[in-house]
Amino acid sequence: MRSHLTISITATLFNILAEYAIRGIQNLFDMPLLPFMLFLNYFPYFLLLEHLIVRYKLNDLELALIANLFGMLWMLVGPSVIWFPPTVLGINWPRLLFVNLFWWVTIQTIIGFHIANRLVKRNWEITPLSKKSSLFAFFWFVAVSFSFRFFAQAPMNILGFFILLQLIIINLFIMKFFLDKTKETTKRIPKFKKNLLVDLLCAFLILYLFFAALCIKDNSTLTYVTYINQTAMHTTIRVSFLFVCTLFIYRILSKKPIPI
Repeated sequence: MRSHLTISITATLFNILAEYAIRGIQNLFDMPLLPFMLFLNYFPYFLLLEHLIVRYKLNDLELALIANLFGMLWMLVGPSVIWFPPTVLGINWPRLLFVNLFWWVTIQTIIGFHIANRLVKRNWEITPLSKKSSLFAFFWFVAVSFSFRFFAQAPMNILGFFILLQLIIINLFIMKFFLDKTKETTKRIPKFKKNLLVDLLCAFLILYLFFAALCIKDNSTLTYVTYINQTAMHTTIRVSFLFVCTLFIYRILSKKPIPI
């Protein structure tokens, strides 16, 4: 259980660092309770996913499918930028695709778990959560995600809400299909294989996130739902795009899963 908690906490701290890469270190002093709220939001998410990884012996693509579901769920209940114009059918689709697939799924979840498991060896012998505690972690995540609406107001389009809800339901059925299929087969415990290219990419990303949080000149303004360092955000978007594209090309050409 200790390794599962350590992995979940490490992934959570990585995500908090990523948050401050676009907010800037000054935001830490302007909103001192935010890191606590972010920890309460990310920790149950990563603990629940850690449970699913161990129980179903997930690979990176299966984890991406589950992360995509949770990313859309956060957008549904939390104050998300996808509700701000320009929108089509009530949703800003470019923001949904970039924030969910580039940031939430790839960098925040897959890379978050990769870095955590690179530092801490996972115990595959026991699952960290029971059925009741899994449900508790899920509702904990949803409740904290929704609570951000009390601090950051965001519009919501009814049509967009139901379209996103349908996407979540479709994703849920696809996820259930793959998990049920996984239960019917005997999967080997995935071996965490070190990879020089992925290690170098992750080292570069971590160094960049620290640089963005600490060194990029503060240019914070209220952007949609929160205060963002505009210079850091625009730079981070470009770095994230190059990082994910490089990782994606490597994943296709090598046909090797990203160790999680």
